[in-house]
Amino acid sequence: MGREVQASPALKTGFCQQSRCDRFHTPSRLRQELQKLFDQLAAQDTLKNLSQTLFVERLTPHFIALNHIHPFHEGNGRAQTLFWRKIARGA
Repeated sequence: MGREVQASPALKTGFCQQSRCDRFHTPSRLRQELQKLFDQLAAQDTLKNLSQTLFVERLTPHFIALNHIHPFHEGNGRAQTLFWRKIARGA
């Protein structure tokens, strides 16, 4: 017997926060939003020299922001895993 698969909507939804969901950023905002994220990380010394608990606490909003920026059509999760692993190893 075959299994019925329902197609997902063409427009993905992003992260949900406080019972509200937003769509991923539009391509026209990617550069601006990525620069903002990188500036914020730099202002926090790329999360270096923090306890593990504080590292995770400070990383979380940046993690959410990058997922919301969602710069690639495919492979965002893989790219983010590599990016955050590099940040963690440098911390």
